[in-house]
Amino acid sequence: MIKIGSNKSFRDLVSIDYNFNTWGCECPDYCRCGVIDNATVEHISPSCARDLVHEFVDKKHGDLQRLLAFMFFRHCLSEDDFCVSVCSGYYGEEINDVRLESSGYKKIAHFNTLIAEQNIRGALVMILTHHYGYILPDILEFKEWKLIEVSLMDIHVPDAGANQVSYTGYDHWDERSYPSYYPGCIVIPRGDKLKIVDGFHRWANFNSKKKRRKVKVLAPVVDKNNS
Repeated sequence: MIKIGSNKSFRDLVSIDYNFNTWGCECPDYCRCGVIDNATVEHISPSCARDLVHEFVDKKHGDLQRLLAFMFFRHCLSEDDFCVSVCSGYYGEEINDVRLESSGYKKIAHFNTLIAEQNIRGALVMILTHHYGYILPDILEFKEWKLIEVSLMDIHVPDAGANQVSYTGYDHWDERSYPSYYPGCIVIPRGDKLKIVDGFHRWANFNSKKKRRKVKVLAPVVDKNNS
């Protein structure tokens, strides 16, 4: 599923945050004694995750598998899973390389095993647990999941979730940063509606667009044995 060589550089694939210090600099023109401190990989953005899927996931995989890989990159890999090295440059220290640590490779191996076993629920549980620190019991009710397109009118937003987000002002949830297969939210069936369990901000963004009538969602398969 996700194929990353052991010596693969992420230098040009991720964003890096660091402090560049020039304490006591006495260089006559340009500073050449700067030191880099606290260099870490920033939280992987939607556009970065989209590019990582393009780089490391074969196009033969379907939208559901590619979606899960996208969510894996977004939520399972943290700054502790990367090693950022520095080196001496003309203007002081500079970023040399970014490599994946063994902890990152272990997460990828676990994720790949779940996908190979077609354990979609297991992959979803892994991703959401890394993201939130726990898993909602509602997610565990269902074994199989799929991507579908539904009307916004069919989506029910619990009052508690609706009160947490604004209906407008979410331009930073720009759909252009997300791949075409990315769903508006994760839903579960409740009566004749689909209840949101994840994706309140994306729903608020979609709902604010008056021309938007339908949206993709990740939903459980309910016409099979899901118990």
